Amino acid sequence: SLKHPSKIFPKRKEAAFDSRGRPLESAFYTGFPAYYNLIYEIYQNSKLLNVYETETKTDSKPLDPEHVVGETKNKTDSKPLDPEHVVGETKTKTDSKLVTDSASGEEILEILAPEPVSRGTETETQDLSVEMLTQNTSSDPNITDCDEQDMTEVPPLSSSTQTRWVKKDTLSNIIAEELTDEQYQELINRLSILSSHKNSHLISEFLDIYRRPVFLYRSQANLPKINSRGYSYSVGRRKTSVAQVWLKEGCGNIIVNERRLTEYFPRVEDRQQVLYPFLVIDQLGKWNVEAKVRGGGITGHAGALRLGISKALLGFPGNHSNLLENAGLLIRDPRMVERKKPGQKKARKKFAWVK
Repeated sequence: SLKHPSKIFPKRKEAAFDSRGRPLESAFYTGFPAYYNLIYEIYQNSKLLNVYETETKTDSKPLDPEHVVGETKNKTDSKPLDPEHVVGETKTKTDSKLVTDSASGEEILEILAPEPVSRGTETETQDLSVEMLTQNTSSDPNITDCDEQDMTEVPPLSSSTQTRWVKKDTLSNIIAEELTDEQYQELINRLSILSSHKNSHLISEFLDIYRRPVFLYRSQANLPKINSRGYSYSVGRRKTSVAQVWLKEGCGNIIVNERRLTEYFPRVEDRQQVLYPFLVIDQLGKWNVEAKVRGGGITGHAGALRLGISKALLGFPGNHSNLLENAGLLIRDPRMVERKKPGQKKARKKFAWVK
């Protein structure tokens, strides 16, 4: 059955216009308003972290919330808001102070304050922003800035291997706009620089929107168990080949489809593929293997056996998982044979041109 177009093509935000028919998005005529808005949000968060770092290094003078999150609008001004400046005013420098629009300041305050807080007067809001920016993560005055960074729940992505940035299709769905490869790479580079900041834990909620956890093989898979005969059972796959592997400690006998390894694999390269997991853990000749392989050819059989042996080794005690995972032996090779195309001789090869 055919899929609905909404499941194939990414969603796009409907353009919003004011009463005079002008678009509210400042980057509407670029064709990529969501892309440039995200770049601006990354810049705003980067500026917030830089200003916060500068203020914390100075003397004990209290932080100026207007300097960190932008000046608040004067409530006595009763003039209606110009529709041309609804989204993002151009930043200007006045008296050596960087001034941003009030909407951006509220967004940054919401990032730093994950719990909703009831709004009071303007003075109470300013006092609250100072308290949130200057509060210590611990009541112990002897803890340094480095200790505070280590105590954060979400470390920078550059020092953590448990998370990764979302893929291009996922990011396009998040911002509801289709991205090119160059735009996606530009966003990932800017997000990586922002997450490497030592105070990036202050904007962890913003960064978590665009990164996902990475589950290691040993944490998400059911590790094989050793049966009463001392065998560890596992299944490996490569192309269209499937290998059932029974592994136990022994003297290095390897039987594949009731034949010895040297008889089943006449090519040296295929034998090296099968024995490579034992070389990685430096235990060649100390394991017995019995395997049944079906489907595909000899090369696929060797790859399926290599994966099956690597997974079966996890059932035995030892530091096998780290060594095998670092060597990339616990991940199936997803490559498949490319199909033949109609009107062509093979998958890529064309027929000879005859005039």
